[in-house]
Amino acid sequence: MVALAAPLAWAEQLDWQKDNKGYFTTYTFEWKDFAGQPQTIKFKTESQTAERAHQTDKSFLLDEALENKYEKAQREARIRSGSGVSVVPYQSRNGNVGYRYSGDTNRARAIIESIERRSNSAMEDYLQQKNYRLKENGRIESDYQSMARDNFLEIRPMARAIQRQTRGMDVRETMNYTLAFLQSIPYETIQPRQGDRGNYIFNSPLTLISDNKGDCDEKSLAFGTIMRILYPNLEMGIVLVPGHAFVAMDIPSEEGDMLLPTDRGNLVVAEPVGPAYIPVGKIHANSQRLLAR
Repeated sequence: MVALAAPLAWAEQLDWQKDNKGYFTTYTFEWKDFAGQPQTIKFKTESQTAERAHQTDKSFLLDEALENKYEKAQREARIRSGSGVSVVPYQSRNGNVGYRYSGDTNRARAIIESIERRSNSAMEDYLQQKNYRLKENGRIESDYQSMARDNFLEIRPMARAIQRQTRGMDVRETMNYTLAFLQSIPYETIQPRQGDRGNYIFNSPLTLISDNKGDCDEKSLAFGTIMRILYPNLEMGIVLVPGHAFVAMDIPSEEGDMLLPTDRGNLVVAEPVGPAYIPVGKIHANSQRLLAR
């Protein structure tokens, strides 16, 4: 890893306008780039598209996901119990599914294993609809690839506006232009509603633009989606560290870049979150510490 210099400056958004006129909504963003020069992009999307993004942003309650699993377990238990073996699912205080049984132990355990597989599959289907996935260790995490696919067409007008403004720039210059744009968007973490247990919320890139606010993984996904539109063959991914996210990309490295070693080679990092202006090849010192953990 390469030591970082101090951030160049704090990101500064000069203006943001959202003009909804009938069929289309026009967005105008003004900010200062890394050199302190004012920049502007303007683009429009279908008004219904932005509204759909708000309505379908993928959020769910952990209670709701576990209830979905429990209901599937109950249905499977009714089907599979019989011939001297009875299996009854129940929910513990933390919402996890347990089982009571009577009859032959070996047969009951085999039935429980089958119910558990099928109920986990039902939970995975539910999560997939919400753009999340269930890991083998039971951890629930965002499915960024699915989210990117869902937002690809919707985010294209903004990507094309960036493409027009960066005509003649090389890949790294275009990335730095886009980073400054996203870093200047106000940072805000979405908090769970009062009383919700395990509320997972992720706003789409289009909602990030429509609301003019977002956090690390939303900005990282927006950056990745824009770059994939501009450079379809670019290999990249979102790097998840405790409580934070940034991006790593397969582009030629330059002296001073921080590199992330992977099984595909060394990737160059980038951090779209802000509020510090940080160019391609650098991440904040706090992010370095999280990565080291």
